[in-house]
Amino acid sequence: MDLIDANKGWFVTPLKSNTNPRIVEELRNWCGNSIALEGKQLHDVLDDLHRNVIDIHSEASFRCRAYNGSCSGATRTYRPVSI
Repeated sequence: MDLIDANKGWFVTPLKSNTNPRIVEELRNWCGNSIALEGKQLHDVLDDLHRNVIDIHSEASFRCRAYNGSCSGATRTYRPVSI
């Protein structure tokens, strides 16, 4: 996925149930008594939400596999959409 993102491509993939990304931006404004999601972990706010759609930018960190004796990591921003 990192290479697809680096080459300005896009992809759709389901998140694993244990994935808990940090929300960096909410892309949809909600009227009424809505809670702010920015800066929180996704699973920490799911039980408090009363909406059907979540449209956010979230941050994911990962480790790349070892190459030539070294292993690097990266943090990327993705857009998970949940219905």
